[in-house]
Amino acid sequence: MLRSAVLFLGIAAPALASGITAVLTPGGAAPNTGIPSSIPFSTSFQSEIRYQLVIPAPLLLPRPALLTDIAFAPSVSGSINLGEVVYSIGHATGAPTCNLEGNSNDLAIQHRGQYTYNFTADTWSPFGIPSAFAWDGVRALVIELRWRNATGAGGAFRTADPGTVQCFYNRLAGGYNATQCSHGPSDGIKVQLVFAQATVKLGGNPTPGQLLPMTFCSPTDPDRSYYAAASLTTTPSLGLPAPDLRTIELTLDTLLRLSLIDRVTFPGFSGTLDGRGNATGGVLLPAGLPPGLRFHVAFLTIDALFPSGVRSISLTRTVTIP
Repeated sequence: MLRSAVLFLGIAAPALASGITAVLTPGGAAPNTGIPSSIPFSTSFQSEIRYQLVIPAPLLLPRPALLTDIAFAPSVSGSINLGEVVYSIGHATGAPTCNLEGNSNDLAIQHRGQYTYNFTADTWSPFGIPSAFAWDGVRALVIELRWRNATGAGGAFRTADPGTVQCFYNRLAGGYNATQCSHGPSDGIKVQLVFAQATVKLGGNPTPGQLLPMTFCSPTDPDRSYYAAASLTTTPSLGLPAPDLRTIELTLDTLLRLSLIDRVTFPGFSGTLDGRGNATGGVLLPAGLPPGLRFHVAFLTIDALFPSGVRSISLTRTVTIP
């Protein structure tokens, strides 16, 4: 393997890409099936509530991704005006319990204040995510909704398939500020999750002695700085600094170290994405590379407000020399 790396690095040493959108329905795919539940959006059933929806990691993607939208499945059409609401998303700290304060230690507030939610029966009705959430690909996802002083009838929403999505909540007097649940675990309401995944697109076939063009694409990250890298293997994967549990499916080997500094062999492996979230780069493949040699390329985008300063981590693209 090291010999292949040395051969690969020997020379340099001394179209529109689109991201991938993954739409998941961990509690069941059909928005028109499931037992209707008055929790958490019916004002006739509660006047205030603290509600946590817990989605197990095995029902999500097998790698880190950026959560960009959420929708629920009402059984009726209507609306609810949440006069005072705090809507947050975070990672589970462990197995969820009735301790609403302890189920997540990194809840990121998406909205605080007034919010009107309009919904249509038996369709996925978007609730929205004002700020994309960087899911780490490891822990369960917690969606928390706290509201009081609501007007409008609201309505019932479809319950998730048994044994999938759980909920913990307190809808009693003082429930908005409750630290312990009054009910749970119960089957939560159905949810649709939209994840954006950055990608590396190849601009041709790998040919030794020629530049292999690449496009780094992350549509949710226009005008952001990015860094790309390459490695000969993907395991063990690189982990980001604690407490960020995300990983990059590359290995800290000789090739990766060179790809971070050598801009002759790896042009465009760092820079700024354009207004559409794209940047061009490539790998200058040395002549004489053996057929069957494989290497892997991925990139990440930078945002100081995200864990470890990393906003998005791309899918890993594998290149095989023919």
